[in-house]
Parts: sequence; C-alpha cells; structure tokens
Amino acid sequence: MANFILSRNNVMALLTIAITMWLPAATYGSDEKTTKKAGAATAPKVQEAMDCFNRREFEQSLELLQEAKVLNPDFPPARVMLAKFFANAKMMIAFRSSLERTIVELPNDPEAYIILGNVALGEQRLTEAQLLFELGASLAENSGRTPKRMRTLFQHANSGLAAVAEAREEWETAAKYLRNLLEINSKDAFAMQRLGRVMFLLGKTEEAVDLLRSAELADKRFETPEVIMSVLSERCGNFRFAERYMAEALQVRPNDYQTELAAARLSINVGKLEQATKFAKNAEKMAPKAADPQILLGLIARYRKDYKKAAKHFQSALLVSPNNFSANDNLALVLCEQKSREKQLLALEYAQLNARRVPRSTKAAATLGWVWLKLGQIDNAEIFLREATTGEELDASTAYYLANVAVKQDQIDNAKRLLKLSLKTKQPFVYRQDVNRMLADLDRKR
Repeated sequence: MANFILSRNNVMALLTIAITMWLPAATYGSDEKTTKKAGAATAPKVQEAMDCFNRREFEQSLELLQEAKVLNPDFPPARVMLAKFFANAKMMIAFRSSLERTIVELPNDPEAYIILGNVALGEQRLTEAQLLFELGASLAENSGRTPKRMRTLFQHANSGLAAVAEAREEWETAAKYLRNLLEINSKDAFAMQRLGRVMFLLGKTEEAVDLLRSAELADKRFETPEVIMSVLSERCGNFRFAERYMAEALQVRPNDYQTELAAARLSINVGKLEQATKFAKNAEKMAPKAADPQILLGLIARYRKDYKKAAKHFQSALLVSPNNFSANDNLALVLCEQKSREKQLLALEYAQLNARRVPRSTKAAATLGWVWLKLGQIDNAEIFLREATTGEELDASTAYYLANVAVKQDQIDNAKRLLKLSLKTKQPFVYRQDVNRMLADLDRKR
C-alpha cells in the first residue's frame, strides 16, 4: 500500500475534515432567504449551546442544539452537532458515544455513519470504513428530505469510498467513486486532482495530465501536474521519470515554495543530499517560520548522521507545529542515537507521545520499539516491534529494528534474513548503509 495517496497517520486531520461536514453555520437549505432567516434564528441557540458545553453542562447544550434543529431542519442532528463539540475538546470517547446514540435514535440519517467512516479510515480499519460509507451513501441517495444536505453527504460518502479504494490500491474502483464526485460537482478541484493521480497510476498519462492541469487551473494553490507525476513516479520506484518530471516542474513554476519542497524531498529520496539542501534552504527562505523546510533539513542531517543538527531542525519544526507526527517521530529517532542517557530518555517521551496520539500507527509503534532497544530494554522493544508488524509487506526500517533484536537474542540467521528483506525496498531507507555494514559483520563472524 505504498502508493496510498491520503495521509494514514494523522487521525485528527481526518476528523477535522469530517467535522467541517456538520458545522452548524453551514446549513443545507435550498431556499436562500429561508436559510438566512433560519440561520439568524438559530445562531444564538448554537452559541448558547457552545457556552453551556464549555461550562460542561452537556445536557443543557444538547437541549439547545435540539431547539436549533427544530428551528432549522437543514441542520445536522443535535447529537451530531454535540459530537462536534466533543471532538473539538478532544473528548473522543464522548465524541464516539454521541455519534452512536445518533444512530440508535435516527438510524436513517446518514451523517453519523459517514463521520464514523472517516474515523475508521483514519485508523486504517478499511473494511469497517467501506461498510459505513456504503450505508451512508445509500441513505443519502435515497432520502427525500433536505435534498441539498443529502447531496453534500452523498459527496462525502463517495469521497470516503474513493479513499478506501486508494488505500487498497484498487485504482479502477477509486476512479469510479471520484467520477461520481465530478458528476455531482464538475468544478470540484480536489476530486479532479485525485482522479488525475489515479489515472496516472493506471497508466493513462494523457488523461491524468488533463485532469491535473484542470485542477491546477481551478485552484492555484495546488501543485503542478509535473510535481504530482514526479511524486507518483518516485513512489512506484521509477526514479528516472521522477527526476525528469521534477526538472520540468522547476521550469514551469520556478521559485515556488511547494515545488522547492517537492524537489528537496525527491533529492533526499534519490540520495542527492547537496541538491536537497539547496532546495530545502530555498523553501526555508520563502517561509522561514514553516515546519516543512525544517523537517527536510532535519532529514538531510539524519541521513548524514549529524544527529545533533537534525534534532535542532526537528525541534524548530515542533515549535511551529507541535502535533506534527513526522517531526516528533524523527526527533525521537535522532535523540535515541545519541550517547547521552538523558537524550535517549527524552527520545522515549517523544516516541510514547506519538504512540498515544496515533495508537494504531505501525510507524509510531516501530519507533517506540527501536527507542526501547536503544535503552537496552529488549523485551519492551520486541513487544512494540511485533505490534508494528502487520499482514502487509514488512516496512524496511521495522525489519532493520527486528534484525537488531534478533542479534541480541543470538538469532543470527533470522537477523540476516530480516536485513536482506529490508534491502529489497525501493523506497528511501535511511539505514541502508547500516544494513550493509551489519550484514558484512555477521558474515565475518560466521
């Protein structure tokens, strides 16, 4: 699943997307005058409900939201709006409970199913997500009530189904749902871009370019087709085409922040660290307070094993973006490589933080296992590294970490098997030199 287009680690990002579906201010009425009138009447009720919620008067908050719903039938169910409050307050158990109660009370309303589908998708429970999105889409499509709201929900359900198909690399299925989105709204630039990516992965380059170009014209914030095709070529292991497309991207949009970032990432991934440094510093000059250039400069330093310098860059990124998974993960990995016990214990704190934030992330579990190993806690290390092992192809870094555990346990043949497995990856691999050195050492000892 290396080509999954959407982020799979940041569950809260997906929840944020889901929350935007049911902001009370976003009514779904078909009559503009009625909508404005209803909005004026319900706005104080919603504000009162929010004030009650902030005082932890949850029942009173729900009653006010129910009154708002009566005033404006186009609003989401009251418990769905309450769930939004819980999500914003990071009260995730109450968030889920509120949605589950909605389903019991209003089993034919699609919104709660679709939101829970987004949650399942963010936690990589793809079958559950698919079933929830399918049910939500069916209910939205066949409901005769509040047609504009139902059309919006039908869009969200199809977007979720496309994301499930993308995660499974079922490109034809993804294309079907993305085309549904464009039938509903032919100007949906994000759907155009996603479909363009899928067409490229299906080998339909001309159609992909047309879609990606249309998306770029519709929204100038989007990356150019050349950047996207470079990224996808690199993910497929076709580095020659990746570099060719990136060279074109730099000509099409010179001195562009997003293009400089993409060029830096590609340069890191193909081992051209000097070139990567140039692009990352260009991006840093354009956005000196942004997290991404700091993360890339930290990665370059990490590849060079300059762990102190890498740590400074990742710490700078976290000052700007405290919940950034990548910065947090990489900071843990560079701190644990330092000899200072204090730094290694700090690495443990960062690794545990990511594991708590994204409990189903195999990446977070692998990093935590590696940090435990660096601290000499082999049993703890093995627990988390086994947790990071899924039914999918074993991640190269996790294989390397497990090989180190196997050496500690004097399982030399197993260690060599895992090391050789890690070298098969076509993806960037920061430990490649360490693996080759370790294999040579094991061969000499035998």
